[in-house]
Amino acid sequence: MENQDRHSAYGLWLREIQGIGTAAVLRLFDSYQKNREGRKEKASPYDLAAGLEGSGFACALYQMGGRDLAGLTREAFGEKGGEKYMRLLLQARQRDPEKALEALQKKGISYVSLEDPAYPPRLRRIQDMPLGLYYVGRLPDPALPCAAVIGARIPDAYGREEARRFASALAGAGIGVVSGMARGVDGIAGRAALQAGGYSLAVLGCGVDVCYPQENEDLYAMLQGRGCIVSEYRPGTKARPSQFPPRNRIISGLSDLVLVVEAKGGSGTLITTDYALSQGKDVFALPGRITDRLSEGCNALLAQGAAMALSPRDLIEYFYGVREEEEKRGPGAPEGLSDLEKTVYLALSDDRPMDLFEIEESIVRMTGRKTGTGKLLEAVMMLILRDLAREEAVGTYCRKRDRRRD
Repeated sequence: MENQDRHSAYGLWLREIQGIGTAAVLRLFDSYQKNREGRKEKASPYDLAAGLEGSGFACALYQMGGRDLAGLTREAFGEKGGEKYMRLLLQARQRDPEKALEALQKKGISYVSLEDPAYPPRLRRIQDMPLGLYYVGRLPDPALPCAAVIGARIPDAYGREEARRFASALAGAGIGVVSGMARGVDGIAGRAALQAGGYSLAVLGCGVDVCYPQENEDLYAMLQGRGCIVSEYRPGTKARPSQFPPRNRIISGLSDLVLVVEAKGGSGTLITTDYALSQGKDVFALPGRITDRLSEGCNALLAQGAAMALSPRDLIEYFYGVREEEEKRGPGAPEGLSDLEKTVYLALSDDRPMDLFEIEESIVRMTGRKTGTGKLLEAVMMLILRDLAREEAVGTYCRKRDRRRD
């Protein structure tokens, strides 16, 4: 078994012991490390989480002799507590870690433990970090900047449009969009990010094999193929109200900032912003009219010092600086083109084929205006004739790279 699978298998075995959570594992690991290193002082949870990476500690617990295990649990939890945890660990050894992981993988579900180097590094730096995550799809690249886009379950027309606009622009700028796949703003944002060709991740308050809410079934399917669905809850776990507030710490934990599109005063959305602030993350909010209930939460956040988001550019500049959005679009348009041809040239990607619908969306994000399909296709054909664009497959187009910049 390869190292990554070993970390996953024994990490999964440890995660599924009822009565042993992250705090208990960190206490056990602290005692284990103190004995090996000869230190006396207690390590911080963050140092312990960093030390767990690649340590093989779960496997060591599984294979540890009875006398050593008794000594370790006693040192970590005292006489009475030590007996309890030793009993839980010994009982769990009746399960085969490798077979449990294989059974999970047959369902199309993966698991990443706190020991695994593939565990999202942002989560190692939050309080009450999950011991591991069940997931379907592709975990985010640690280098990918990510923003949580969250808000009201029943947004108005303004909220729906802004959720789409912001998420689409963020995705187009190479920023991952994180949400809870909830009804309303969350679902709209995740869907818009994927439709723009970007990356999106949803954190569920149920098992990853449970689509909740059912109305987001299409998004649930899209995320599996082009993004990721994660949960700290075991597969098969049904959605319960008590499970949603804790999952919000993971939404903010996986993100570099949190954007609130719409929220009532006292909304559950604000639980995520509380977690974000406690984690040292910045919070942005869309301003709204003071008479609109759906803007009460956003306006309150702004009054408390949240950053105001007036356009997607505010967030893009947060990540990349003032000029980065233009730089990501590539070189300026060559001379001798019509205004429309220049716009289409800048809207095209260097390396990702785009169909006419995607090019139209890119133009709308850049200019706020729509272009008719006939005129758009004519402009694309002119760029191809000038050797400034190419057709990758039938109906999909790319901008030709400027060789001077390679």
